Amino acid sequence: TPQNTKVILKWCSPVTQIELGNEVTQFAEIWHFSRTNKIHHIGFGLESDVNTLKLVNDKFVLLPVCMDTGYLENVEKVELDGLNCDIFCAVNCRKNILAQIFALSNYNDKIKLHINYNTNNVYPVIVNNVIKNVTNHGWIGDKGRYLSLIKGMDFAMQVTLSESLNYTAAEHAYFGIPVLLSEAIPFAINAPE
Repeated sequence: TPQNTKVILKWCSPVTQIELGNEVTQFAEIWHFSRTNKIHHIGFGLESDVNTLKLVNDKFVLLPVCMDTGYLENVEKVELDGLNCDIFCAVNCRKNILAQIFALSNYNDKIKLHINYNTNNVYPVIVNNVIKNVTNHGWIGDKGRYLSLIKGMDFAMQVTLSESLNYTAAEHAYFGIPVLLSEAIPFAINAPE
């Protein structure tokens, strides 16, 4: 490596998610490499993570997550009747799904809820007992169909406990669909002029 080259590694998960997956070992190795100057900086997408980590190691820097929206330009909209809301997400312990479901139960007669959970998951059972009008699309592997459904929604919820960027929320925002987020998600859109 040339003498003046600086190595920066972009770490995409928030600190609160490192323990939830299998990332602890990798994170420890990267931290070791930063302390031995093999990595000059470690970029995190959450300012709160950077502020905390900088207290113990000055190698951590803020590197916000960016998204290329080119794939969203020619999406066809699915026409849906009524007031439609979705909670499209990968079901894991970082999503506050139950809170969202129970919040929507107050509007049972007005809202049609769309979810994308596998049928062997416990969430469809709970949802169908709490919300009257639910469409479970199952896990949507076809990106075009998924985006068309998003574009047809009236609003969405993506309330998570910790996330560096919620791509589903960003896709909704691109289409002009209101999306309710938790403050744990840093979210700013810099649209091209």
